Amino acid sequence: MNATIIYAMLLFCFYLPIGGHQDTPSVHAIDGVFTKIAHCNLQLFKPPNSENWHATTFEELVRRAFKERLNPEPYDKRSMAFKIFQKYEARANNNDANTWNDLDFFYGNGTDKTIFLGNKLNRSCTELGTIALYGLLAQPQATTSNLLARQNIIKTLLNDPALYKDIIQHLSMIGATENALLSFWGPDWMHNRVRDAYLINLSPLKQLNQKEMALWAHMLYDRGKDIYCMSLQGFIALILLAYGIITETSITPTPNFVGVKTENQFMDDGVMSYLWRSHESQHIRSAIAIVCGLYAGYNAYKSAQHIKGLFVLEQHLQMLMMHIADTVYHMQALHKCIQRHPLLAHFSEYKELANFFQQHVQRLGQLNDLRNLLSSTTFQGQASTFSHVGAIIKSYLLMHEMKDHFSGALSAIGIIDAYSSIVTLIKEHANKPASFCFATYATAEKPFINLKYFWHPFIDPDSAITNSMFLGTSKKLASSSAKATAGLANGTIKEPNEGDRSTMLKAIAIALVMAQTIGIAPAKSMAFTPFYSIATYLNIKESLRLYPHPAQRGIPHQHIVLDIVHNQGFACSIIDNSQTLIHTMSNSSFLTV
Repeated sequence: MNATIIYAMLLFCFYLPIGGHQDTPSVHAIDGVFTKIAHCNLQLFKPPNSENWHATTFEELVRRAFKERLNPEPYDKRSMAFKIFQKYEARANNNDANTWNDLDFFYGNGTDKTIFLGNKLNRSCTELGTIALYGLLAQPQATTSNLLARQNIIKTLLNDPALYKDIIQHLSMIGATENALLSFWGPDWMHNRVRDAYLINLSPLKQLNQKEMALWAHMLYDRGKDIYCMSLQGFIALILLAYGIITETSITPTPNFVGVKTENQFMDDGVMSYLWRSHESQHIRSAIAIVCGLYAGYNAYKSAQHIKGLFVLEQHLQMLMMHIADTVYHMQALHKCIQRHPLLAHFSEYKELANFFQQHVQRLGQLNDLRNLLSSTTFQGQASTFSHVGAIIKSYLLMHEMKDHFSGALSAIGIIDAYSSIVTLIKEHANKPASFCFATYATAEKPFINLKYFWHPFIDPDSAITNSMFLGTSKKLASSSAKATAGLANGTIKEPNEGDRSTMLKAIAIALVMAQTIGIAPAKSMAFTPFYSIATYLNIKESLRLYPHPAQRGIPHQHIVLDIVHNQGFACSIIDNSQTLIHTMSNSSFLTV
């Protein structure tokens, strides 16, 4: 091979896909796509410190817990969002991770780990939208009807600025308050604490826990007991301290009721009572009274701190549920906004949102109760100590019970945000030298790719150099800086500059993936035959680390090709500078070079 010429192979072959592509992924899946995305993407963030909190008071613990719920660490927030989508994830292809790594899908391989495809394309308003966009990019479709349906949604939002503006407005409001809702998919130590502190535990009366007035009355009863005990401990502390100080200093005769009350405190069988009765010395008795008074005062202080902490807990629970009430309100407003447009309302990926506000609410009484509670005056305006505590506690506990019924609606919100993000991306690049276009899906006996003025989306669109390429027909390539073998299923792109070659190959691969996932491509125009498989071998150093023998990475693709019999689909493999791999695959009937 000439040292100045580096070869890169674009390989096309026919094969019958193993399994179909579904719009609605399987709920119960092993090695799901969102699980794999999370494994890649969460490397961006430093996991939070797992050390236990060292709060000195219950109030401090509550304030810190709610601060972290409403302002979670990036790692925690993204992990919670992934959990919502993992319930509806499709099974991932075993080779997806290789292509994701080659193209920097969800994690940057360079010095700056935040430079990756998902981040470059993302314009979402919510964390849910970010995860949904990643999910779209990770699951290429070969079914043209599905891809055209996605394009129609994007075109609808592009052609209706008022609709797009309304959707973005509601999504922005959801994004401002989504942390509270996401927190229910994370660890919540308060859940058991609230249940223990506020629920009625007597078996005959447990049904009353469904009534907010009963919860409120139970809270008042328990709070009254707490305040009574605190007051009694404080009173005893004052009596004992007064007795000890007065009798020790003799500054005034000891009042009779102080002496009587003090004597009454030492009538039990405790250690201090024994010492009191065993000594006639006034000094010793004064010391015992002072010590016991200080201890009672400490208990009164701790009781006061606990009561204050409960008030703070109720206030913060109210603020938490107010955020959720705002989120649900804007979810419903978004639902109504979409319902007014027939094309969007009937798109399959939006149905879960409609189900949440229609069928689920009618079928699930508890979910309806929760929505009614969230729309009440308790969760409007400002949080107050005098708010209906029963409604606050019931809504919080119901949210824990019904959160799984939110998953479908939240995933639909994410999908809506993902499509809106694509529209924003197109609008941003509309007047730039390098822009995005809608892909054209062709039907042909043999595969082809026709890219005009395509570019790598990692590069600044104002300075990006575009190229054109036509591969798979008798047409000649329109690029002056690259040449291709025309009329063959297998083609070679030759670039004198290794960096330009790698960038071009990645740009081609990214264009194919974007066209078969979100319906757009970084180019002025793109026409091609959809592929049932898009595989890459580009990141040479990383591949050699994972696969010491280069052919090892190609083995899964060899198995695919060996299953080819009377096929109807196309597959595309993009291989960068790997003579050994190509030679080995040729011997394995993977490719004839």
